[in-house]
Amino acid sequence: METSILDAVPDAILDAILDRRFPVAPLLRVISTPSCSRKRKRSRSRSVEAVVDEDEEREPIFSPYHPIISGTSFADYAHLPLVGWPNAQEYLKRDPNRPETAFTRIPKHLAADLGKYISMAYWPESTVLRPVFNQEAGSFRPTLRRSRTNRIILYPGCFNPVHEGHRELLCRAYACTRDVNVIAAIVIALDNDSVREKEYADEIWLRKTQRAKLWSGHRGLRDWAWVYAKADDEWDNFQERLTRLITTVGFKLEYVALFGPDHVGIHNVRAKWWDCENMIVNDAGRAADFVCEDGKLTRLNTCSNWEPVSIDKEEMDWMSTLTAQWLLSSRSFGKSGKWPSSLELTNECDTEEFKALIERITEEYTHRMKGVVSCRKQQAGRWIRYIPTVDDTVWKDSSSTHLRRIIKTTPPDQLYEKLKGKALCPRTLVRYVGDMKIDRS
Repeated sequence: METSILDAVPDAILDAILDRRFPVAPLLRVISTPSCSRKRKRSRSRSVEAVVDEDEEREPIFSPYHPIISGTSFADYAHLPLVGWPNAQEYLKRDPNRPETAFTRIPKHLAADLGKYISMAYWPESTVLRPVFNQEAGSFRPTLRRSRTNRIILYPGCFNPVHEGHRELLCRAYACTRDVNVIAAIVIALDNDSVREKEYADEIWLRKTQRAKLWSGHRGLRDWAWVYAKADDEWDNFQERLTRLITTVGFKLEYVALFGPDHVGIHNVRAKWWDCENMIVNDAGRAADFVCEDGKLTRLNTCSNWEPVSIDKEEMDWMSTLTAQWLLSSRSFGKSGKWPSSLELTNECDTEEFKALIERITEEYTHRMKGVVSCRKQQAGRWIRYIPTVDDTVWKDSSSTHLRRIIKTTPPDQLYEKLKGKALCPRTLVRYVGDMKIDRS
């Protein structure tokens, strides 16, 4: 008997998919098995970590980019071949006023793979597009859409080293900004000179490439987050290229800055940060001075009062439908090895089970937005969004300074156990620490 898509998605799996803390592909395999309905009760009690750990030994299944748009049909998208595409410098030099110029006709596509534009902007002289986000089948790769303003989170920091509080901050920000069409995040590891100014950093500091690898080594984040690892003074050129490449083909793009409360406070409100006028702040690992002991929020100087974020019903329905279509298509791919046709997707979407799944996803999204508030800045239409930590007792000791203190005072044979659950990719971090001590000896 065929399993309905509603029964095939255990609650724990849906939570993990919407939170995006784990790689999505192994979770989708759970809902792709024909016997999933009989195992649903067991899957709900089974930890998501166990599913992901079991998948570590599995050979990845890669697939071409296949975007989905709201409605009942797949989108036509900007197809950029992996080999032979003109490099970004040639592409941006073309003259749109001369019909005979190559690449002058820009197709008006409805959707496009963000990762391909990042590849062109990051490696502008290359004619081969390199993978940016997870390419495994079932991954919901960040997709630009013509019908909306596409937003990308920028998360700069020293990350010496990266800890679970950093990940919590980024994942919470991503999960609670889907209503404003945040499609991806770029983590910016600052230059080595910035790292040396921190406490204990004179003895324990990781190179920029190492800090970037600690971020990119986390499988779940690769689905939607990418790490910028070039020099800080090259960022402006990269950002300008990326913006031009995307807006040239008709997509709207905006960047949103993400920071901890040490960068946003009652008397610390900047008009722009990293050239972003809109900002997100989260208190994972650090208390915010505008949050009172009773949980009430103090108004920031030069800003309006904090107000709950109101989500447009039409936007929420569109977002839930998109997620449900993706789950449906990925489930089909997992079972048959191919994406469903437009007709097959139309038939599947026109069912009561599919509508019930949309309602369930809408409820989950709404639940995640509880406690999320925003205020308006002096600039017209610009905002700061505060996303509270779900459980501050878990993240209150999360800080890079605390990890550096552990590294400095812990014997090498006990270091992994001390860092486990606190640092991102602790085994890799222990290896970096060992290499650093060998280099100094």
